[in-house]
Amino acid sequence: MKTIKKELFHYRFELVLGVMVLIYILFFSWLTIAKLLSFNQHYYDLGIMNQVVYNTSRGRILQMTNQDFLKTTSRFANHFDPLLAIFAPLYSLFPSPIWLLVGQTVAIAFGALAVYLISEGVIKKKSLSLVFAFLYLNYYPLQNINLFEFHTVALAIPFLLFSYYYLVIKKAPSKISKKISLTKYLLHYEDSIIGLLFIFLSLLTKENVSLTVAFLAIYVFFTRKKKRKIAAVIFLVSVIIFWLAFFIIIPQARDGLSHFASRYYTLDLWENVRRFFSQETFIYLENLLLPVGFLSLFSPLNLLIILPELLKNSLSSYPEMRTFYFQYNSVSIPFIFISAIFGWQFLRRKFGISFMKKILLVVLLINIFI
Repeated sequence: MKTIKKELFHYRFELVLGVMVLIYILFFSWLTIAKLLSFNQHYYDLGIMNQVVYNTSRGRILQMTNQDFLKTTSRFANHFDPLLAIFAPLYSLFPSPIWLLVGQTVAIAFGALAVYLISEGVIKKKSLSLVFAFLYLNYYPLQNINLFEFHTVALAIPFLLFSYYYLVIKKAPSKISKKISLTKYLLHYEDSIIGLLFIFLSLLTKENVSLTVAFLAIYVFFTRKKKRKIAAVIFLVSVIIFWLAFFIIIPQARDGLSHFASRYYTLDLWENVRRFFSQETFIYLENLLLPVGFLSLFSPLNLLIILPELLKNSLSSYPEMRTFYFQYNSVSIPFIFISAIFGWQFLRRKFGISFMKKILLVVLLINIFI
């Protein structure tokens, strides 16, 4: 009995994290299902996703009724998110969008585990890592993504967090003998292999994810010398997927037309400068960074990874991309928290841990009252 109590005490922070994740899953699963059953979900976008998954489960792979073209088309006429098909086997058991809502909630919730692991690897203190995991689960742009229908790109949040953990935080393996079995070789490099798997999954959630992954690859290349080959492969694959999605797959599904979102952008330099430095953009950034106490600003290299997403949202003529009720911040969220963790660690070295604990308390209060 004493041994069990000792084990429980040793893993007390992990147990609290598990409870937090479970509460989040139960609460947001109930909330999203209640929203569905009370007829407060919409054709855009849950209806589209539901039809695509249902058709896929019946052998009509990624097919949907396209309102713009007034005919049945591929899902790729809207977005490149083939990972949506992963829910098809569940629809074979019981066809319902509840699978999508609960699946999205579970995926987002498990991102807290990745935040905890990243924080523990950087800060080396479990109690503070638990605070960052709580901030993640309480991050209102994340919760709004969870509540607004279902979007495959939301799955990129935990995928990118875990990929960062395995590629950056976990130590690169030491050299091994050339005379080694394939099994031992794979086990030796399992962290990098798992990281690559999460990268690959994230690339299948939406076409724009590839640009952020390319920036992540650049970051890994220059900060982790032992993983430069892996970073180069990731960069090459992400560029290829971006090119295929934007210039081959999506136009082909749209009968030769370009991506529908291209109409939101202009090549006018001064108009782009005006949009980027507009008050609306600064308010947008403020709302992204305020819940983490602007700590992200103190780790600019990690924060710079979101540059493609920042440009995509701030230069768009579609104002909804700069709000916090939709899915457009999904790809940015992982790196806002990663940079916040590194930012906190940077300030700790400058001002000491006692002062930074008080800062973290202020951030918690901000999250409670905003």
